[in-house]
Amino acid sequence: MLNIIIIDDGKEFNPVEYDKTYFDKPFEEREKGGLGIHLVIKHIDKIIYNRVKGKNILTMKKTIF
Repeated sequence: MLNIIIIDDGKEFNPVEYDKTYFDKPFEEREKGGLGIHLVIKHIDKIIYNRVKGKNILTMKKTIF
């Protein structure tokens, strides 16, 4: 299992709760951004987000063979 933990003190942002309707809209109507989050969520087995003492803590887990 590969575990990746990213901690920052930026603006609170939970990528797990991103707008999943992004790809339901025609290409011309989509706002910029969001594709990277979609790709990560699609290819990572488990994503956990926490906000602790003003810090974003994103844990991603991927089973590797």
